[in-house]
Amino acid sequence: MLLAIVPMIVCGHCHPAIVARYARTPMANSSGLVQSATEPTGGFFHAASGTLYGIVRSANRLVIEWNSHRKPLDFYIGSGRMGRSYGFAVDAYLYQAPVGYYANRSGT
Repeated sequence: MLLAIVPMIVCGHCHPAIVARYARTPMANSSGLVQSATEPTGGFFHAASGTLYGIVRSANRLVIEWNSHRKPLDFYIGSGRMGRSYGFAVDAYLYQAPVGYYANRSGT
């Protein structure tokens, strides 16, 4: 996220049109904080473990649910053009959620 801000601060003064054009590219938007209203939801059954995972909206947050667990998804990795993975933080440790979105399949 910080890497996306640096060019805007450093380069934006002299090259505002270039920075604005870059900001609209998938690369410039390949990680960030989850905006629940714009993220896809759905479910996935993992046959080997017998676990059903779901990504749902709850109280303006994107949440992953499985068995009796619920974790808000804090950040994403991937522009969404090909796919997107999600993560959450617990006690200053970052974890990748076991379910992601694959755009070419239009589902989780």
